[in-house]
Amino acid sequence: MLDQIRTFFDQYLNPAESPEHIESGLKLAAAALFIEMMTMDDTIASAENRVIDTLLKEKFNLDDQQTQD
Repeated sequence: MLDQIRTFFDQYLNPAESPEHIESGLKLAAAALFIEMMTMDDTIASAENRVIDTLLKEKFNLDDQQTQD
């Protein structure tokens, strides 16, 4: 699993990329980790979903449409 995470970061967070692209990749990686943590117990509670949705909106200045995508 750690190899997969390392590969993800190597693939999507290439240092030669623009700062905007890197920031976008970091947001995507954080969202993926939140979702992975939410699904670890094979149950997705609505409370967990709401918390992650709220965190993504607050920390990354995303709107409803962006968190649903």
